[in-house]
Amino acid sequence: MAADLPTPTLRLMTASDLDACMELTELAGWNQLRGDWETILALRPDGCFVACQADGIVGTATTTAYGNAFGWIGMVIVHSDCRRRGIGRALLRRCIDSLAHCAAAKLDATPTGKRLYDNLGFVDEYFLGRYVAQTPIVPEPVVLPGVCLDPLLPADL
Repeated sequence: MAADLPTPTLRLMTASDLDACMELTELAGWNQLRGDWETILALRPDGCFVACQADGIVGTATTTAYGNAFGWIGMVIVHSDCRRRGIGRALLRRCIDSLAHCAAAKLDATPTGKRLYDNLGFVDEYFLGRYVAQTPIVPEPVVLPGVCLDPLLPADL
């Protein structure tokens, strides 16, 4: 992705975009699954957007509306090679416009986008933490009279 390319065009997200959405998710180190994208797109197909340039999708943003009470903005991802070019801002404005019928718009935010969210008038309500588990040392099975409990292993999944 070249940093000197023109600002991408925005359009509605479609099911055929989900592979590219997953690529951006993985590049960002997020934990969403394809099923998460499918659900969000199915809930509000007129409120999910992608930013495109010649070599593909470089940004995403989605919305979910809860009647007129409030809307939720999520999955705001911009490819790291394309940040600081107004793509995230354009996607967020499109989301906010699509939620104009709602009394409030809220969003999931990561520290990467906090400055942008603050500049658009969002305020912190609470903080989220992301944790990464280390692979534990698997203990010997616990044996109780008449019961054997084995630890859940990745192979069991």
